[in-house]
Amino acid sequence: MNQPQLPSMRAERLDFLPKEWPSVFAMISGACMHVSFISGGQFNLGELLFITALPFLLFDRFFIHRSECQRQPWLWRPIALLLIGLLVTTVGYIFSDFYRNNDPSDYLRGWARLFFLGIDLLILALLISIRLSNIWYFSFGYAVLGLMIITQKESFINNDPWKFGYAMPFTLSVIAFLCLMKKESVHLRGLFLIGLGIINIFMDYRSLGAFCIIVGLMGWIYSASQRRGAKFVVLGFIATFVVALLSVSYYASQGNFEQRRQASNSIRLSSAMVGINAVLESPFIGYGSWSKDARFAKQLVDLQFRMSKTQENPLYDWDLIRQASFAAHSQIIEAWTEGGILGVTFFFFYLAIMIKGLAALTIKKHDEKFDPLLGIFIIWSMWALFMSPFKGLTRLDITLACVSSIIAIYLTAIKTRVEEK
Repeated sequence: MNQPQLPSMRAERLDFLPKEWPSVFAMISGACMHVSFISGGQFNLGELLFITALPFLLFDRFFIHRSECQRQPWLWRPIALLLIGLLVTTVGYIFSDFYRNNDPSDYLRGWARLFFLGIDLLILALLISIRLSNIWYFSFGYAVLGLMIITQKESFINNDPWKFGYAMPFTLSVIAFLCLMKKESVHLRGLFLIGLGIINIFMDYRSLGAFCIIVGLMGWIYSASQRRGAKFVVLGFIATFVVALLSVSYYASQGNFEQRRQASNSIRLSSAMVGINAVLESPFIGYGSWSKDARFAKQLVDLQFRMSKTQENPLYDWDLIRQASFAAHSQIIEAWTEGGILGVTFFFFYLAIMIKGLAALTIKKHDEKFDPLLGIFIIWSMWALFMSPFKGLTRLDITLACVSSIIAIYLTAIKTRVEEK
């Protein structure tokens, strides 16, 4: 479907486009996100490629094609707001680290995490300002080529090769190929996504499985909403179906993973409780990068011991407790405990733009075949904001959610303006 040209806004179709160098770079850098090494902290080869390409992309977009960028306020205004929020968050981290007199080896890693988040956000914005479909190329490299890289690795975290290894790239690989189907195949795409969801739930990746099912059903709901007459009956049936499907899949797989799921739930709950206690004690000044405080570290261990009924935990050694962090299993709580009230600024902006992006996809006035990719990034990251730590490649997930939200808002705005004319 060709998008009409609108005044002061370049309306570009989100489609499979020729492999020019930015698209090739997006694929390669996406794949290299799975190649990491440790040097004081964890670094990803893909992010180092981002830094290398940054001056060339800045020169291309803001000097050679500056007039084109001036016609993209839909992109650069939210990106500027997010980067300003990230700067305020960084100030909160710096102030908290110095106030708590934290070790440089800790706060330099903490600041680097924020720095690379800014680089990721800026580079991906530059890439989609050239061509919207570069988010697909990046996702393709991260998923399909990344899956090939992961198969060469010999070990995974906690010996769980699916959840911490294959799950995300495999799922994104299937979704990337689904995006190449004709947009009229919304029902078939929905079936594939529901199948992906069931596979993930049975492999004990409950959250990712639920997200796949929800994204698949979002397409069905959009299709049903375009019908006249009994559309509310259809929507009610779809809602009932998704609840039943999630429940059956969860309980059918419960026997194999009940113990691990209980441990996962107890870690999330105990981490959030301790994080909230720390915020209540010091809401304005954080505890610095990695939130090291012996009192809350011991409190966290005690809670996890009682909830999971662990027989023995090495953190009961006081010397280890004194060195341990009490990071919350929630990005927004973790940022608050680490950077104080300023540290959470970016995450409030981030939440606001995801809400707008999800609304644009849910109550949308467009039907783009790339919606499943945008939807999985937004829903996944909205969950992670409250239920996952701010560590490692989560900064890439945050970046993809921000950019996906901006694209969804933009495409919906185009359709709305066309209908108003």
